[in-house]
Amino acid sequence: MSDEQKTNGPQPEDDELSGWSSHLVEGEDYYIEDGKMVFTEAYLRRRGTCCHSGCRHCPYGEASTQKAR
Repeated sequence: MSDEQKTNGPQPEDDELSGWSSHLVEGEDYYIEDGKMVFTEAYLRRRGTCCHSGCRHCPYGEASTQKAR
């Protein structure tokens, strides 16, 4: 069995993962709470659309919808 098969398919390279996060500013776009990245309302507004993940600071009303389910 190849290394790729052992890891359930191809894995992203380290530089691929750091590419998107290098554009985010901690404290402005997100903060870390209990080891998790929490996006700010300002970042989510700039993003422009709801991702339907129930983000805590969702400016589109989705977070309250997720909690009610």
